[in-house]
Amino acid sequence: YAEGARLIQQGRLDPTRYAVIGPGFEVLLGLVGFVVRDLFLAASLISLASMIAMLALWRATFRRLGGSALALVAVALLASNAQVLRYGYAVTTDALALALQAAALCVLLTRTGGRALFAAGVLAAMAFLTRYTHGVLLVAGPVVILAGWSATSREQRVRGTLQYLAGFLALVAPWVAYSLAHGGGAGVQLHHNLAYDVFARSQGIPW
Repeated sequence: YAEGARLIQQGRLDPTRYAVIGPGFEVLLGLVGFVVRDLFLAASLISLASMIAMLALWRATFRRLGGSALALVAVALLASNAQVLRYGYAVTTDALALALQAAALCVLLTRTGGRALFAAGVLAAMAFLTRYTHGVLLVAGPVVILAGWSATSREQRVRGTLQYLAGFLALVAPWVAYSLAHGGGAGVQLHHNLAYDVFARSQGIPW
């Protein structure tokens, strides 16, 4: 990640680096790196801030949907989870992607109106551009809206779905086009993000 962040600080965004994960983490790391010169420390601080934000966002979501007691229990369970603790300081893309996912779902589940749904789509796209596995939000968002689980009224569900998708594609489509035009392939090595290296490659099993 440090190598990519340094390239970004020099104004160079190399799409060939992002066949497994998106550029989001390294872009943020490059920006934070202008202030915190130690990029390892900067990356850890990004993870810490992201996990704190994730907990705060889920607290807000659950409080809006089920009240303060539910929010307290949910946040306590999340905060005491060993993986949340681990990724809260680890130098990985996980915490940032989780925070962006939580932000997208918070807006989707608690806000109404076209602008909110567009913003939820943009946040989902940012999560995707951090970790491609969060592309699941491209499907989950419309399902939530059309099934009536969001704050969107029945009359606005179809339009709201289109607004959400527009927000997602507003960021993702230019990145995919840029990536393909410059020798990259967004997500073409995504299987490396799905434990392929641990459970298949180590056993001599080809993709």
